[in-house]
Amino acid sequence: MTAKTIMDVLEQQVRAQPDKTAFTYIGREGGELRTLSFVELSNLSKNLARQITTVPLSRGSGKRGPALLLFNQSLDFIVSFFACLYAGIVAIPVSVPTHVKGYRRLAAIMQDARVDLVLTHSPVVANLSREVMHEFFQQVEILAVDQIGWDSLSHSAVADPWQQPVQDLAFLQYTSGSTGLPKGVMVTHQNILANEKMIQEVFGVDADDIAASWLPTFHDMGLIGSVLGSIYVGTSTYLMSPQDFIRKPLAWLKAISDYRVSITGGPNFGYEWCIDRIRETQMEGIDLSSWRVAFNGAEPVKAGTLQKFTDRFAAFGFDPRAHTPCYGLAETTLLVSSKRRNQAVNHYCPDTLQAVVAPKSWVGSGQPASGQTVVIANENAEPAAPGEVGEIWIHGPHVAAGYWNRETDTGNAFGNRLGNAPQYAGMKFLRTGDLGVICGDELIVTGRSKDLIILRGRNIYPQDVEELVEEVAGPRLRRGSTVVVANANGSGLVVLAEMANKDTAQEEQHSLVRDVRQAVTECFNAVPEHILLLEKNSIPKTTSGKLQRALARRNFLDQQSTAQL
Repeated sequence: MTAKTIMDVLEQQVRAQPDKTAFTYIGREGGELRTLSFVELSNLSKNLARQITTVPLSRGSGKRGPALLLFNQSLDFIVSFFACLYAGIVAIPVSVPTHVKGYRRLAAIMQDARVDLVLTHSPVVANLSREVMHEFFQQVEILAVDQIGWDSLSHSAVADPWQQPVQDLAFLQYTSGSTGLPKGVMVTHQNILANEKMIQEVFGVDADDIAASWLPTFHDMGLIGSVLGSIYVGTSTYLMSPQDFIRKPLAWLKAISDYRVSITGGPNFGYEWCIDRIRETQMEGIDLSSWRVAFNGAEPVKAGTLQKFTDRFAAFGFDPRAHTPCYGLAETTLLVSSKRRNQAVNHYCPDTLQAVVAPKSWVGSGQPASGQTVVIANENAEPAAPGEVGEIWIHGPHVAAGYWNRETDTGNAFGNRLGNAPQYAGMKFLRTGDLGVICGDELIVTGRSKDLIILRGRNIYPQDVEELVEEVAGPRLRRGSTVVVANANGSGLVVLAEMANKDTAQEEQHSLVRDVRQAVTECFNAVPEHILLLEKNSIPKTTSGKLQRALARRNFLDQQSTAQL
């Protein structure tokens, strides 16, 4: 039977290998805390789906709206996600806020999607203050799924055959909202199946692979890449908490060694975190030779990071061919392009690109997966000339259905056509907002169009300046917490960087500023107008750890304006 939904795929795994462990949750110090087989996931999800349908409607609309999935990292989230799918309810995975600002973003999502049900677990509910409950959750029903009783659900009889609801929309992946209100990307079952096929193809994954992930399951890389990808292929996956990884990155490498993991990865900062926080003396007994796909995506992949990671961990079995730079975004479900398994990483000199200023080489993001059309478009919405940097446009079955209840935004982002190109006639393209170029058959992502800084006709990509600043500063700055933006009129650079130690002496701060100013001036022929050293957590980031440069610039300009009053 050809699968039409991701639930069909799960049922195929249940028939083929019911008792195989699909997911294992492990602790920071190692050890298996809980496991879930394919058949257990199926039974738990179906029976929880029945429980969900009995929850009263809070809005009185007569129809169940989308359900918010408010979980810390756990297997409960996976069961609840599939329960929503089986019940025909659109799921909205979100992170658990840690401050009032986060709850306000959550409130914006709930209002935008008209959420009337929150699925969560009791520790999250227990931490909600009375004020938070009153302000943000008064109009919704809250179901703590762990209080239902998993043992009874997993052994309860399931009606056979299960009548799946006829609905293609699977879930909403909300964007960060860094430049406005959060937007819900509508991901369908067909989007999921198409993209999972692409991921399996480019990574060369099969059921014999063993996966691991510390990535948040509310984020597309963790959900599509690790959770749904494991179900699509039929692999066993070891999951750990993102907080555990941050506190002890060695736990990730130890899990790779202990469980002979062949595929795992994350954004570039995850590899930097291991380089910075793991000492060689801690690596005794750890063997990374099983690691075959070390995917690296969700932000610009830095050539220096790949080399430093190899230099640090090759002695413990890490094969540099495992490095797998890739590119994707929520609007394409997840993946667009990737280096293929066992191939070498390609580096490209920026001197060959038009009007680009950068001190380092670009890392190629591999070949676009088959089944899609990827085009570099110029400012006139026409195919760019060979070797010309332009905006990345994408057409394919993995491109999402649009933004929830936002027709104008959907049309602007998803309904674009390429002029003066008969070979693309009739195709509607997603404008990604990302800049790139195709060299040979490989996609090179150069940056975000909104982040691009143009000084005297030259294109400067902020991530290149940021990398230089952190390289020059060394341990004096917090890695991954530097942003470079344009000044108020766009004629100069502003460097905002978090200090590693808030008690750094004034003289050392002045020395750091001089070093940064000299390096940026020499490499980019641009003297920074401002270099501000900030305290920890001053630089805004998304829930997935990406720098929010537009918001950082807006905050800087607001502070300048206030200071001048």
